[in-house]
Amino acid sequence: MFEIDVRALRDGRLFLSRTLVRGDETGEISHAEEEALRQEIATLSHKLITIKTEDVSSLSELRQQIQDAFRLVSLGLEYGSNGDLDRSVRLLKNNRVVKFFQIGNTLADELVERCRDILENAVLISPECASPARNNIDAILVYNDWERQFLGAINEFKLIIESPQVTLRGVASSRPITNLMDLAVVRQQLDNLDYRLAYIRALPIEKVLDAEYRSNADNDSAREITIALMVNLVLYHEVDFHLDPNDLRSLRDIAYDSESGEIRSDCRGRLIDWIKRYLDLAESPDQVKNYAVAYWQETLKILESEFIL
Repeated sequence: MFEIDVRALRDGRLFLSRTLVRGDETGEISHAEEEALRQEIATLSHKLITIKTEDVSSLSELRQQIQDAFRLVSLGLEYGSNGDLDRSVRLLKNNRVVKFFQIGNTLADELVERCRDILENAVLISPECASPARNNIDAILVYNDWERQFLGAINEFKLIIESPQVTLRGVASSRPITNLMDLAVVRQQLDNLDYRLAYIRALPIEKVLDAEYRSNADNDSAREITIALMVNLVLYHEVDFHLDPNDLRSLRDIAYDSESGEIRSDCRGRLIDWIKRYLDLAESPDQVKNYAVAYWQETLKILESEFIL
């Protein structure tokens, strides 16, 4: 049954495939060695099938585990060689394939574990609560629905974004994680979620939890918390999160330039300066401060789009 994916060795998306092409070009990897490599990966695939496949009669499930074995070996080889094809050829000739599989599997497990941690803990809760229980009415998720999808895809070692974003407001078609560049995209997006959580937690949590927030299409509570804070800073010059029904209209009248379609630069500048100073006083790391500034700038753009409507 492993013959169904012998073509995976020549999948141009995989670093493993490019290594074999280089080894063939230099004469360092023979056809017999390539066949032996395929058999080793087949053995690894069989172990994955034994552990993970619920229905061994399902061709799609079998194919998935075989492809995963190829991808994990390729990822481990790319990591071990630091993307150097000549070094990769030497490593492949001098080491058992299982070594690279283990490296790739470790990288995958680390990502999955980090995603699960964010899903569980990127939550604001009242200090009186012992744990961030999902049914706690005082709990506020710091990730939105798009980001929940992103995190869920990583649990299956798949990617649904093409590049890191300050906040996700849409996703692409699902595809497997195949190389170190994909890992870099995932890690940066996870870092962004961690930075957002740190920024939100630096705010006065009791005031944050005490307020009610507008609903939005992608269930983005962090964005509404930020908008509420911006409105209160501009209109009332205080750190608060309550919004009266007419507050957004008042903000539009004060801060929005209908001719340019933008929030006035003086107002924008004061808001950005405020969050910089606030996080300086909170002794937040530079990465968190830089992210928060980018997040506020993006949130201001979202407000501008609302004012146009």
